[in-house]
Amino acid sequence: MTASGSGGKFKELFGHGAVYGIGSVLQALLGFVLIPLYTKNLSPEMYGAWALITLCGTLAGVVFYFGVSSALARSYYDYPEGPGRKAAVNTALFMTALGAAAQIAVGVLAGDRIAAAVFGTVEFAPHVRLALVGAAFGFLNQLFYVLLRFERRSTAVIALNLGSLLSGICLIVYLLLVRELGVLAPVLGEAINQLLLLLTLAWTCRHWLGGGISRREVRLQLAFGLPTVATGLMYYLHTAGDRFWIKKFGDLADVGVYALAARIGMLIQVLLIIPFGQIWTPVRLEMKDKPGAAEFFGRVLTYYLLAGLAFALALTLFSPEVVGLLARQADYAAAAKAVPLVVCAHLIYGLVGVLDAGIIFSRRIYLTATMAAVALAANAASNIVLVPRLGFIGAGCSLLISMSVFSIGIGLVSNRLFPVLVEWRRVALAAMLFVAALLAGAAIGVQVTIAAVLLKLAVIAAVALAFYRIVLGRDERRSAGETLNGMVSRLRRLAA
Repeated sequence: MTASGSGGKFKELFGHGAVYGIGSVLQALLGFVLIPLYTKNLSPEMYGAWALITLCGTLAGVVFYFGVSSALARSYYDYPEGPGRKAAVNTALFMTALGAAAQIAVGVLAGDRIAAAVFGTVEFAPHVRLALVGAAFGFLNQLFYVLLRFERRSTAVIALNLGSLLSGICLIVYLLLVRELGVLAPVLGEAINQLLLLLTLAWTCRHWLGGGISRREVRLQLAFGLPTVATGLMYYLHTAGDRFWIKKFGDLADVGVYALAARIGMLIQVLLIIPFGQIWTPVRLEMKDKPGAAEFFGRVLTYYLLAGLAFALALTLFSPEVVGLLARQADYAAAAKAVPLVVCAHLIYGLVGVLDAGIIFSRRIYLTATMAAVALAANAASNIVLVPRLGFIGAGCSLLISMSVFSIGIGLVSNRLFPVLVEWRRVALAAMLFVAALLAGAAIGVQVTIAAVLLKLAVIAAVALAFYRIVLGRDERRSAGETLNGMVSRLRRLAA
């Protein structure tokens, strides 16, 4: 791969990443915009109940989407544009719709039993049913979004996400403040909003609808997708199952406080990991057989870490201010203690998006599922040990431990199939700068004052400058400037 070719791919990666970043931010922003409303009108106990209800829908969705959207991302580029590709897409749409129907049926028929198992009462059975219905619509929508990204229809993605954000806010505010439905308001509002979005996306992608189903693709997509289901289920048990452990050893108020910390820590997913993955997935499939691919992947990993460490540092240092801004009751203030653990855990997990190249290219998804099982076992063991002693802080520590186990395991296994040439010197240098900045932040303390804010901003600026001047080379600094200018130009064209 020539330097110019590599540079072009980097510009494409980060240029499109910025656009899709806006799309994913808008898609996930509903949960963040309404946090002050929730924390003002819901006690930590009720916020914890909502977190568990939402988790029921999420876990069901991970199972019943059958891994099809992930499988389609692998199969789409196996065919040139034409009947073969359309058959692959129609197969994915059919299987996803089948899974959505099955999930809705489970919600209707087993809502009482699920609620009783989670809460010890059927009081929240209607909420659980609606959560499963909304999640079923949601994973159908994600498949349509995958198609729009493959077609590089970034403007449509942003427009649809913005419309969904606004309609979701209006629905939930109305149901919570006007109809006074309490915990039911966000669950019902999300279900209605996902249905409206589904109808709009189906119309937008109507050119894909209709046509035959490929039996070959049914086998391929299920063979790829079902291990992905196992991996995804274990991922969500890593990242959200700790709520069950906190409830087991604590109460719903602790669940609510930790759920707020987890949602804030998930900002790194929304602003960095998800947009990066959305554009990186097709790019890496296009680049896998090109000369110099191993070096290219290693450099992408370095850039991801630089961006991720800068983001994690900012969110860690300002976690008390962010919690204070979003939480409207003093009972939520302790959430700031868990935010750094959560954001660092997700940063480490995001490494898998580059390190698992060999597993993805060879279609050996069972290896990912195996490593996820090992990491989940580590998560469960550490939760059993730490949560009774440290409360919800123990859950954050367990998340960091299990994500580290998962990422290291994936890197060791996958690198045997497709080597990613990690730039260890630069990675170690960036990590040392990050740790030094955390120590400086700890010296500043957690007080929320003007002086503390200015000192924290100075620490972040110093680290960003060190990344730019010390970790990046001269050619990379020049390319970064050109890429940034291109991203700004692209965003301006979208805004116009």
